[in-house]
Amino acid sequence: MTVYHFDTNARTGQVVLSMEAPCGSKQAIGWQGLEDMRQFADMLLDFYWHRMMEKLGVDEISDSLIHQALGSE
Repeated sequence: MTVYHFDTNARTGQVVLSMEAPCGSKQAIGWQGLEDMRQFADMLLDFYWHRMMEKLGVDEISDSLIHQALGSE
């Protein structure tokens, strides 16, 4: 299991996401400040919800086709 952690620089405000690797801690991604990190997190959440809504739509269509094929109960 990979372990992630955030490091912040109080002087510059820079935020870095690091991951533990067999050879030590490696920087994965960095932001100039918390606002930049929040924007990135919002983008990821938007992507996640968009994909979940697509999956929900596919599941509803599949259920509808099964009910049509087998008859309504």
